[in-house]
Amino acid sequence: MLWKILFFVLLAACVGILLVPAVLPRLLRRAGRGVGDVRRAGEELLTGKEVPGSPLARYEATAGKEVEGKILARCPLSNAPGLQARVGHIGARLAALAHRREIAYRFLVLEDPEPNAYSIPGGTVLISRTLLDLCGGDDHQLAGVLAHEVVHIDRRHAVRHLAAGAAARTGLKLLTLGRGALLGRAVGALESLMTHGYSTDQEMEADRLGVQLGAAAGFDARAYAFFLRSAFDRGFSVQGYFRAHPPIPDRLRNLGV
Repeated sequence: MLWKILFFVLLAACVGILLVPAVLPRLLRRAGRGVGDVRRAGEELLTGKEVPGSPLARYEATAGKEVEGKILARCPLSNAPGLQARVGHIGARLAALAHRREIAYRFLVLEDPEPNAYSIPGGTVLISRTLLDLCGGDDHQLAGVLAHEVVHIDRRHAVRHLAAGAAARTGLKLLTLGRGALLGRAVGALESLMTHGYSTDQEMEADRLGVQLGAAAGFDARAYAFFLRSAFDRGFSVQGYFRAHPPIPDRLRNLGV
């Protein structure tokens, strides 16, 4: 950011423009915020701990909003208010026990013919009505599915995925610019992540910690394993949500079932 300050000062000198007293302090403050964001974002990536006013959380919200909009353009929200209320109520119980406090969770039901669920960086959890139907009227099974998605966001799996890949090797400019080609690159990487799934380790962690989160919120810890086994027995293991995850038998073993 310092080179930007020098550039503007030199430019003003070359064209004979005098920077009025009110302009330079604003420019310096803006540059300082950018440098501070980079420093704090680096601290977050290194320590894994979210800081107050987290620049990574702001970045997630910006990129996640773009991804969410693209998903909603393909799959509109369900107009069943009872389903939205049910999912929102269960999701709120889970989100209340999440560790992160720099993002706002929300839970929405999509009209999608495939069983799908998405944990959008920035705090949105989307679940298709088809996947919701697989849970039937069992709130405990539904809580297990939602908790799995909450853990992906709570553990910042998407940001960690980007940090480990080419999308973050342009540097932490992604965090300070938040738009244009760099944001587009990040959104593209996140869209691919939503389609192909997280790493096996991250999915297994989301299963384990999701069960713990659900239990802490008062839901039956056995229900999620029952949901996975039922989906496998009914032949859903190669569709939508399940296709982007590790094989269900491996996931059940990971849960000790």
